[in-house]
Amino acid sequence: MNIKEFIIRKGFTSYSLAKATRLSKSTIGDIYSGKADLFLVDSRTLYIIARTLGTNIETLLKLQDVNSSLLPNYLIESIDNYRKELLKNSTYVVDYYSEVMSTINVAEVNKDIDSETGNYLRKKYLGY
Repeated sequence: MNIKEFIIRKGFTSYSLAKATRLSKSTIGDIYSGKADLFLVDSRTLYIIARTLGTNIETLLKLQDVNSSLLPNYLIESIDNYRKELLKNSTYVVDYYSEVMSTINVAEVNKDIDSETGNYLRKKYLGY
């Protein structure tokens, strides 16, 4: 189940969740559509959404997943490790950030992903 399915099962649409949480329609729309990476969404925003949906932040974060059908396993593992460290507010997050950057580069060099996918992953998970 993904975040959109979860929100629907809780009886909300993107619009009704935005209204109930008093968060912007664009913020909720990005989360609802999967465009926003939940691990990079502000914790206050996640808290408000979780509370409104009658759940907790950890449950929401478990709904976020990497599209494993398109990425090599070593890259998925690197991204997942980075996201776990972000969740823990770990002091090692910088190391995992560097690992994801390196792993994306390796995947491109090995032709496991194309440059468009690499750029998308850098923007989505690393902010550029």
